[in-house]
Amino acid sequence: MVLARTYCIYMLQFFAVGLLIAISACASEGIANQDLKSGSSHSAQLAEFVSAIAVEENSRARYDLAQNMFLFIYWTSQSDGLSVFDDTSIDAVAELLTDDGADEWAIRILGQFGPRANRFVPQLEAALEVAWAEEQAQFVLTSVSAVDGICRALSRITLMHPFPHEACEPLPDRER
Repeated sequence: MVLARTYCIYMLQFFAVGLLIAISACASEGIANQDLKSGSSHSAQLAEFVSAIAVEENSRARYDLAQNMFLFIYWTSQSDGLSVFDDTSIDAVAELLTDDGADEWAIRILGQFGPRANRFVPQLEAALEVAWAEEQAQFVLTSVSAVDGICRALSRITLMHPFPHEACEPLPDRER
């Protein structure tokens, strides 16, 4: 019980510090300093995230930037909806599907856009095949895997629950 409480406190502190670092990093790069009233500025901010990820050499830093981009899109969707992002923004996010540091978050973001990201279903299906083959080769099923993330994104985009692929079928001993 004490260990669980200590772990929760540690995770909350870690998240708070990480969020403060992300906000200050975004502000210092000018990403958070734009007018948030028009959709074009939301799309411009998203484009800046994608550009920052593209030029970053460190894989962990790209991962962190992509995670911050996901949070930016999530919180924007809560306040202004996803319609403030244009299709060019979605295309830019899809370019990150081949980035080893940012692909996981790109998949989640495309899932957030739902049917508007439908044109990327073939790329996500290809990624699902690769991830499924890797998971099968390891003979290890984890509760959270690349396969799970891709299946969730495909389900949100295609509105098919679960997505019709054997990798996406719920297993009796594993929740997705």
